[in-house]
Amino acid sequence: MTGQGQSASGWSAWSSTIFRHVHYENLVAGVSGGVLSNLALHPLDLVKIRFAVSDGLELRPKYKGILHCLTTIWKLDGLRGLYQGVTPNVWGAGLSWGLYFFFYNAIKSYKTEGRAEQLEATEYLISAAEAGAMTLCITNPLWGFVPGLFGTSHGALQFMAYELLKLKYNQHINRLPEAQLSTVEYISVAALSKIFAVAATYPYQVIRARLQDQHMFYNGVLDVMTKTWRKEGISGFYKGIAPNLIRVTPACCITFVVYENVSHFLLGLRKDDIN
Repeated sequence: MTGQGQSASGWSAWSSTIFRHVHYENLVAGVSGGVLSNLALHPLDLVKIRFAVSDGLELRPKYKGILHCLTTIWKLDGLRGLYQGVTPNVWGAGLSWGLYFFFYNAIKSYKTEGRAEQLEATEYLISAAEAGAMTLCITNPLWGFVPGLFGTSHGALQFMAYELLKLKYNQHINRLPEAQLSTVEYISVAALSKIFAVAATYPYQVIRARLQDQHMFYNGVLDVMTKTWRKEGISGFYKGIAPNLIRVTPACCITFVVYENVSHFLLGLRKDDIN
């Protein structure tokens, strides 16, 4: 009981310290970026799913490329077809991005409190993973917990790369480490960090999509990996990566640019009120 009491009190102290660093501006900015990017690019998300489950079965539609897939869906179902599942996706993504930025910035501020030096790469990685896990605990009814927990590795890698690229770039041009970037600079940094994270974690997305596929039966993750490797080789684990990158890279850029600008604007208003 004593150990449990100490653990509970330790958690309480940690959480109260963390929540001293939260700002609603990060939540609002994150939701804004997530909603706008998903509204703009939802059709490409649909294309990514169609390609990811395309394992050669005759009963599936055959697409010659991204444009052919989009035009085929448009001819069959119109605009409604391109935006299948948009409502839960947009609100789920908006809430997830808002909470992610909300927790991530609080954790990052907590870890940098009282220290002059910037965080290390592993600290950014762990901070992003912690923020992802906390976000998942809240959005679990929307997305599912265990697969999502593995999926936090993508966000952790992306945020680590994003933070390091910002820092290194500012150092390279002799600016302060936390200096605000231009829109073009934010787009470039966000795009590079997203490409890095996608390349590292895309096979997991293909495996998950195939496990959820109703037209094919697999006996778990190992069975998916074995059959995919035997039938399609290494390229099978990267099917659909091109439309995925075309979709998620601009979405990431929109999300981060909107987030950075909205958060700087709102936090600037807070400072003006204090002064």
